[in-house]
Amino acid sequence: MHLPITHYKRIIHSIFANPNGWENDILVFKYNSFLRSFSSILMRVYPIKMQTMYRGILLGSKHRIGDTIPAIKERAYTSFSTSKSSAKDFADPSSPLAIFLNLQGKSNGFLIEHSPLESEILFHHSWGEAMNIYTDFYEGFKCQKEVILFNDIPSFVLRSTNE
Repeated sequence: MHLPITHYKRIIHSIFANPNGWENDILVFKYNSFLRSFSSILMRVYPIKMQTMYRGILLGSKHRIGDTIPAIKERAYTSFSTSKSSAKDFADPSSPLAIFLNLQGKSNGFLIEHSPLESEILFHHSWGEAMNIYTDFYEGFKCQKEVILFNDIPSFVLRSTNE
């Protein structure tokens, strides 16, 4: 039998490293109650400073700054960062991260800002330190200052990467 922390860490590691996001969605949907409860406990044990989170995205040419885009209903979570510069890296069409999106015609970078409620937080990067999540292969994820939110947010406003 595994401890709850072991299950939680496995799901977080999968979200970090599994390129098949839909598989992670299945995990988060299936274990939603457990993850919300465990995250709530982590919030009490390792409180965090609530602040604005950032997400960098690349979209096609039909999108403009100020547009509101809906959250993808099929997604169980959305990754953000407490670091605006890290989010800008994901919104940079010249980044090596962007090659496949550019091939799909998604080459316009935007930032999304969100100030989450405590109940929206699935994972906060500071918990990764406390629970020793950033080991071996996962050490590189530490610098992203990732915050994974449950997909409770109905829509996002696109902002400029120059703000």
